[in-house]
Amino acid sequence: MSRPVRDPGRWRPTLDRPALVALLLGAAGVGYRLVLTLLTLPTSNSDEATFGLAALHIAGGHERPVFLYGQRYMGMFEAYLAAPLVGLAGPSWPVLRLPLLALYAVFLWLAYRLTRRLYSPWLAAFVVGLLALGSERVVRDQLTVVGGRPEVKAAVLAMLLVAVALGERRVRHRWLATGVFGLLAGLALWSDWLIVPYLAVAGVVLVWAAPRDLVGWPGVLLVVGFLVGVTPMIKDNLVAPDGQDSLSVFREISTKDGVAPSVSERLHGGLLEGVPLASGLCPVDGCARWQEWFGLLYPLLLVAAAGLGLVAYRRAAGAAARVRAVAQLALVAGAALTLLGYVRSPLAATDPLGNARYLSVLQVSLPAVLWPLW
Repeated sequence: MSRPVRDPGRWRPTLDRPALVALLLGAAGVGYRLVLTLLTLPTSNSDEATFGLAALHIAGGHERPVFLYGQRYMGMFEAYLAAPLVGLAGPSWPVLRLPLLALYAVFLWLAYRLTRRLYSPWLAAFVVGLLALGSERVVRDQLTVVGGRPEVKAAVLAMLLVAVALGERRVRHRWLATGVFGLLAGLALWSDWLIVPYLAVAGVVLVWAAPRDLVGWPGVLLVVGFLVGVTPMIKDNLVAPDGQDSLSVFREISTKDGVAPSVSERLHGGLLEGVPLASGLCPVDGCARWQEWFGLLYPLLLVAAAGLGLVAYRRAAGAAARVRAVAQLALVAGAALTLLGYVRSPLAATDPLGNARYLSVLQVSLPAVLWPLW
């Protein structure tokens, strides 16, 4: 991403062209969202107000909520991030949303780093440019404090970078790296269960890349880090009444009474509407027929990306190249499992407009989806 340059007076790193372009595009995206944050756009809703109330309670030392009030599946990590700012500056929508703006900036940086490591520098810059754009639906998901997705996307990218770095033997403090991997996994699981497919494939990459680092104390630190991150959820579920544990509640909201939608209805709502809506190709009121083409193209791109990943693995010369190929396949598998889980839910067919936001985690796999076209 950068290279050191010496001159008679000083030494400094300079960015190469892809990194410079990515920096400018990323700064534009963050600046645009900063303006929206200060203007309280998009408008708020009741869920965000509840997160703000929780941040006030945390800042005042009155409560330590684990899940969103009235629920037992949406973690309150975003409220804890906002609590110090709310306690210092007082309650306001911009103050509540500033941590999400920081998470968005971190997500852009991590997306650039991972794409550059696995694919190419210019594709990494292009990915940052696309992520800097955003329809109303995409920006709303990035800037409103409604739980889960902003932090878990950044966590998965960081976990994959850690796993790849361990496999390439570029990490000096390997024990610390495995502990951080576990902590990020635990926090992400507590924050939003929708990220489970990506946590699973990231774990596979870690096992493949650094199996020896999971034996002995590094493995212990991995488990300890995970338990520290997920402890709030475990503690709450141990005292939850029957039927009110996170898994039971999550299953309940994922189903709908009445006649189950057909497979074709779920595929139409999940692929032809859900994917374009989550990608920002459609307005908030739905997709026109010509905009649904991306929903048809998306699984084909995943298949093509999987083929390229397998070819890269077979042609890899050395362990480091094989680890990168496995990480590419993990991005494909994470997107495929997420789509599969979404189209299995009746909600994909009955309310695609209201539930397409749950596919925003597919942004993690954007480099893999674009690679066959690139």
